Amino acid sequence: MEFVFWIILALFLLFLFLTIQTKRNKGKIKFKFLIPAVLFLVPCVLLSGIYVFYNLELKPQPSVSTVILENKDFCIGHAAKVQPATLDEYISIVAPQIKRFNRHSDEFWPNSALKDSAVYFVTNDKKQAWKVEYDGSYHKIENVKSVPRFNSIMGYPLEFYYLRPEMHGEKGMVLVISSEELLDQVRFEKYTHLGTYDPIITYIHEGFHIFTQSSNHWKEADIAKAQREDAFDNLEARKLRTYSIGLLYKALQDESNRDFYVKQALRLYQTYKAAFPEEYERVQYFERIEGSASYYEIVSCLQVSYPETINSTNYTDAVALWTTNRQPQNSVGASHEAYELGAVAGVLLDMYYDDANEWKEKLENDPASTPMGLLETLFTEEELKQVDVPEISQEYTDKLIESINKGRNVRSNLISFLYHVFF
Repeated sequence: MEFVFWIILALFLLFLFLTIQTKRNKGKIKFKFLIPAVLFLVPCVLLSGIYVFYNLELKPQPSVSTVILENKDFCIGHAAKVQPATLDEYISIVAPQIKRFNRHSDEFWPNSALKDSAVYFVTNDKKQAWKVEYDGSYHKIENVKSVPRFNSIMGYPLEFYYLRPEMHGEKGMVLVISSEELLDQVRFEKYTHLGTYDPIITYIHEGFHIFTQSSNHWKEADIAKAQREDAFDNLEARKLRTYSIGLLYKALQDESNRDFYVKQALRLYQTYKAAFPEEYERVQYFERIEGSASYYEIVSCLQVSYPETINSTNYTDAVALWTTNRQPQNSVGASHEAYELGAVAGVLLDMYYDDANEWKEKLENDPASTPMGLLETLFTEEELKQVDVPEISQEYTDKLIESINKGRNVRSNLISFLYHVFF
C-alpha cells in the first residue's frame, strides 16, 4: 500500500500549506490559493480511490478453480489439470501446446496462414521474456529489450502484438503475461476448452484474424454497415439470438434430437432476421469473422490442451461436453452473440458435412455467409416449417435481463483501465 502512503502524505502537505496560508492571512484563505489546492486535491482523491478499489476488488488474487467437466470419454477444466505455479512452469506447459497447434493447424482450418509461427512471452513488468518456437523448443531471453516490438508494450496484464516476416523478420506474436493473473485460476475457469491460464487463446484467436482471415483465401466483406454493439435495449432480439444459442447447445448434446433442436434454433434465427433486418446487417460481418475465429479457437484448444483424449475424430463430442458449462445468457450483446453462434454452428456443420473443409471454403468465398446461414441451407423451408417457433419463458427472460444488467456495468473495466494507465 505504498501509494496510499504517498497520497496521505500529499494530503497532509496540502493541509499544512492551507493552514500556513490561513495564519498568514488572519484566518482567511485567499481565493487564489483555493483553486490550485482544489485542482491538486481532486486528482489525488480520484487516483487514491482507483488504486484502493482496484487492489481490493479487481486485482487478481491467488485462487483455485474447482471446475471440472467429465463423462466416460473426457475430463476437461482447470480442476482436471495440474496448474503451473510460476511463469517458468507455465512456459514449459504452453510450449508443447504451441508445438501441437502448429503441427495440426491446417487440420483445424484449411490453409491456415498461422502455421509455423513463434511466440514471444514478456512479463507485464518487462523484466522477463521467453521465446517459444513453433516446434515447441523454447529459451529464456536475457536481453528483454531485444524482443521484437518491445517498445510497444505498455504493461497491461495481457497485450498482443503480431509479427510479420516482411516487417519484423519472422512470423508470430508477442504476448504479455502476468504472474498475478497466472495464479488467479477462477478468473480463467470459464475457458474449459483450455483448462489453464489463457494467453494461448489470444495467440490462436487473434492470430486467426491477423494471418488466416487476411490471406488471399478469404474474400473481403463490405464493412460499411458492420458495427460492434450490445443493443441491450433491444430485448426481443437478445432473447431470440441467445435462446438460439441454447438450442444449438442442446443439438450438440442430444444426438437423437439434433435435427429438431437445430431446426428450432434456425426458426428463431429466421424470426430474428425478419424482425430486425437492420441490426442483422450490422452484426452479420461479426458472425462470419468472429464466429469462425471462435470456432477455430475452441476446436484447436481442446485438441492441443487435452491431446491424450481429444483428437480430430472425437472433438465434436468434447465440444458437446464443453457446452454443458455454458449459459446462453452470458453471451448476450448483439456482436458478442456472434462469437458463440458462429462457434457452435461451425461444430454442427462439421457434423453435418462429410468434408468439413467444404463449409469452411464456402464461408471464405462468400462475404455474405455466416455459419448459421450455412446451417440453414442444410434444410428445406418445408422441413423448417414443420417445427414450431419455440416459446421463450418468462423465467429465461428474467435471467437474460439479469445478465444484461451485469453487462451494463462498465465501472470495473474503466477502473481497471485507469489503474494500468496511471500505475
